[in-house]
Amino acid sequence: MRFYFASEDLVELYETGESARFALTVINAFFRVMALIAQARDERDIRAVKGRRLERLRGNREGQYSLRLTDQYRLIFTGEQDEAGRYLSIIEIVDYH
Repeated sequence: MRFYFASEDLVELYETGESARFALTVINAFFRVMALIAQARDERDIRAVKGRRLERLRGNREGQYSLRLTDQYRLIFTGEQDEAGRYLSIIEIVDYH
């Protein structure tokens, strides 16, 4: 699965494993979720991991999905497609509390 990151902060986190914004528990969870997504054949593989609670978002986030990183943080993304095939656009890590 290919990824596109919506911010330089997310690119830096993905490439270096470091972030001044997030605690180590959130960073570690981010990489576990990214590995899960990368290995998934389709949405069913992601949905099967119940603890991550894949959710289709509504309202002003229509078309976006979230996966639980920790009790407090969610990874927000969309599924996209271009001439090279399907990819995920990683939008942000958001504090839901």
